[in-house]
Amino acid sequence: MQELKPSKKKRRRVGHHIVRAWFDTVINPLLESFEQNQKLLIEKRWTWRFRPGYLEALQPARSYVEEEAWPNLEQFTDLYPNIRNKIKEHDGKVSVLQDTCGRLFKTVSASQELADLYRRVTSPQALSELGVSLQHLFGAFTEPDHIAILSEYVVNNTGFLPSYYATSPLWNKHRGEFLAILDKPSIQGEFRKVLEAGEALAELMPRLICELKDVRSDLSLQHDVPPYAASAAKSGEPLTA
Repeated sequence: MQELKPSKKKRRRVGHHIVRAWFDTVINPLLESFEQNQKLLIEKRWTWRFRPGYLEALQPARSYVEEEAWPNLEQFTDLYPNIRNKIKEHDGKVSVLQDTCGRLFKTVSASQELADLYRRVTSPQALSELGVSLQHLFGAFTEPDHIAILSEYVVNNTGFLPSYYATSPLWNKHRGEFLAILDKPSIQGEFRKVLEAGEALAELMPRLICELKDVRSDLSLQHDVPPYAASAAKSGEPLTA
């Protein structure tokens, strides 16, 4: 694709050592993270964390590159403005998704629907049926934190939890009831905004991944540099071409 190539003047300045560094510190880390995130987006697993209040996995592109390699990222995107623009678009959509998840979390955690459900499923009788205590489920956390943890699960469309999660007996039994809160009139508006933001980011990911792979393929063939130097990476030897 012609639009993915830098100008001829700039292209002459790029040698195989630079290409190798781009592959190992920028392009491959970005592709690995973007492909993992694409799966999360398809499954609507936003990875929201109420403390400190951000998306754990879905983050701006720079966070997937080691800090010492940020100059490599800047160099690469300067020479490939189409990629730079796509990354900027990605980061903007991540920000929107994070903001909408934050608003949904606040709405869910403050809702009467969740408060009522929490009181019902943690009543002495309900806990007796589960065979657990409130302390077993939540440890030393206070009730506001109990609500926050459950709200986080709701926002993230959390599936059935493995048994090593202390909250798994409660969540797994009542998961359907907790997630049904998202359809309540007082909450569904914010939930819809999260879905729209997630879909917008999910639609961008394949295009961004495809363009990065196209650039990597072009550079690999132009400079006789393999996209991934597996043997050198395993041996710990310098990755030189």
